Amino acid sequence: AQSLGMIIDVSHLNDKGFWQVIEITKGPIIASHSNCRKIVNLERNLSDPQIKEIADTDGVIGINAFNKIVAKNPEKANVDDLVKHIDHIVNLVGIEYVGLGFDFCEHLKKFNPQFVNELNPSPSFQVLNNHSNIVLLVEKLLQRGYSEEDIKKILGENFSRVYKKVLID
Repeated sequence: AQSLGMIIDVSHLNDKGFWQVIEITKGPIIASHSNCRKIVNLERNLSDPQIKEIADTDGVIGINAFNKIVAKNPEKANVDDLVKHIDHIVNLVGIEYVGLGFDFCEHLKKFNPQFVNELNPSPSFQVLNNHSNIVLLVEKLLQRGYSEEDIKKILGENFSRVYKKVLID
């Protein structure tokens, strides 16, 4: 797939599927919207060995704002919880391997409210409800000591690096 210019995304794969992809993939892979299992122990989140493997491929992990995979108590999930996932990836493998991969799904309430309520009955299932709230995350990252250069990497430069390598090479 990568030889055809396709980006391999391992978000939503179970552990067995993840490692099968690693066995047959040669270039960078991404987890476009996944979080850290070390922080919230769900199979939907990535284990530390998986995070390291994605970094070893020169890929990127996009942090997801879906409250059930952000915090142990989804009803109280907040921007600090998102930053914990970013911090964990940065401390484990480096700033070059983390980005944003928000699953903004609030629009689904308009089209299929029953499905959304079954998925997550809370009033809002995103820590950040829309793109305009990303500024709240940026402010928190600055408070934590991330440089503007680091934040630019998180906001898109890291994903751009992978896209250029896979789509242009």
